[in-house]
Amino acid sequence: MMMGLQQSIFYMLDFVGVTIGHDFYDGFLHGVIDLYFYLHRLPPYGFIVPTSEKMSIPLG
Repeated sequence: MMMGLQQSIFYMLDFVGVTIGHDFYDGFLHGVIDLYFYLHRLPPYGFIVPTSEKMSIPLG
């Protein structure tokens, strides 16, 4: 019984670690990409731009 409990705790910690790691790297990469596009004045999808910049973007 103790062995099964210990095993499930290890699985839980592994899952939490993978989730946190994935979120960290995902957020970090998106931050770098957003910064890169912001510096090049090309707002990527989902990037919030001020209205003054948004007005200057040709729509089609």
